[in-house]
Amino acid sequence: MKDFLVLCATKSEFNQVKEILPNEYKDKVKLIGIGKVQAAINTAAIIRDFPSAALINVGFCGATTDFKIGDVITDPKFIKDGDYSTAPFDVGDKAIKKWEIKNGADITLITRDYVQTAPTAGDIKTIYDMEFSAIFETVKSLAPKTEIHCVKIVSDIVGDKSQKETYENATIDRRVLDNILKILN
Repeated sequence: MKDFLVLCATKSEFNQVKEILPNEYKDKVKLIGIGKVQAAINTAAIIRDFPSAALINVGFCGATTDFKIGDVITDPKFIKDGDYSTAPFDVGDKAIKKWEIKNGADITLITRDYVQTAPTAGDIKTIYDMEFSAIFETVKSLAPKTEIHCVKIVSDIVGDKSQKETYENATIDRRVLDNILKILN
């Protein structure tokens, strides 16, 4: 099995991932913090300290009504706001950037600098997350040969009346471990 680290934004994600991993891998889970700045700073330190490790971002995400609470999404297509300089393409009147992540599914991950509380325009299947953008950009800038992956668990449906409550009660289960093992083998 290749060397790897699992990066989690929140203490809840961190603790739950450690619970599902076998004992010999519990030290592979790292807390990177909430938001793009914390995630970027801590990912840079991780790249410096563990230059050969594959990075797997595991955590909760919001989603459109195409998904159910608890769905697990691995390596979606990645679209983010235009806050970095890479060739943009236009969707409607807003320029955004797009990269294809290894094994991209027919699902789009959109990242913002804020918690998404209303669906975006369009009919694309979408999940919402903040930290993966920072992880991706940090790896792309500092260690472009580093293998990176994303495993997200739908914790809330964006725009739903119970969005905050379902997010606060989200859990990580064995299916996440199965997805991590698939990535590593």
